[in-house]
Amino acid sequence: MNATQETIAPVGQTSGITAPTVSALCRLHGSVGTTGREPSMEFQMRNKTFISSMVGVAAAVAVAGSANAGVVDPFTTAATFGGNTAVWTSITDSLFAQRQAQNFGSSGGATASLSGGSWSFTLSGSGIPRSLLNYRMNGSGGTVDLSGVASMSLDFSAVTGSLLFSWTFVDSNANEAAGFDGNVTIGSSTRTFDMSTAETDPGFDWSNVTSMRLRAERNPTVGNPSAAGTVSNFNFTAVPAPGALALLGVAGLAGGRRRRA
Repeated sequence: MNATQETIAPVGQTSGITAPTVSALCRLHGSVGTTGREPSMEFQMRNKTFISSMVGVAAAVAVAGSANAGVVDPFTTAATFGGNTAVWTSITDSLFAQRQAQNFGSSGGATASLSGGSWSFTLSGSGIPRSLLNYRMNGSGGTVDLSGVASMSLDFSAVTGSLLFSWTFVDSNANEAAGFDGNVTIGSSTRTFDMSTAETDPGFDWSNVTSMRLRAERNPTVGNPSAAGTVSNFNFTAVPAPGALALLGVAGLAGGRRRRA
């Protein structure tokens, strides 16, 4: 992969399972007798027991599903943008421990701000004005295990001009993985980085990632004088845990036993 012009210090959709609602469970099991008459007391008692057990399963599935999603960076820790010597800032509630914010471009061609849940930038002027966010665990080569992450996504809004955006990851052996180096739709859109389809160097190790970079730049191949946009909702989705899927099987078995009773 091509080396970037800037330097980065050496470093280190949910699970897809939707919990069934109580009303759905009731419809699944049936709330009246097969004759259309008021169900017997025995049937009603069996139905209550079934619904109670299914509510428990539904709650467990909901918890398992929520555990499969998280925040990469909430963009709540403010950033001070700089160049190659920009400082690293500790961030909270993030997948990584530290963030570095950089702007590059001739004659102040890139301006950006980050706080309050969003990262906004305006890229203009000659050359390739760009704004970057770099992430790491620490300055001593610390790593983060991303092998259990299925994808990352973020929302774009107020996009104008011709904007390019890309993700880059580096592992402990300096191998790289990259994705989505293309134009962002004008207006609003959601972009997703799928780990399974990323372009990777041979031997790239998702379990030992030392750094990640987000790069927004004005497309230098078009005549637009500037590009701008705002990024928010930077989240990740984990690979679904086998236990979450097993809960649905338990629900089916329990339902079958109740109906046969």
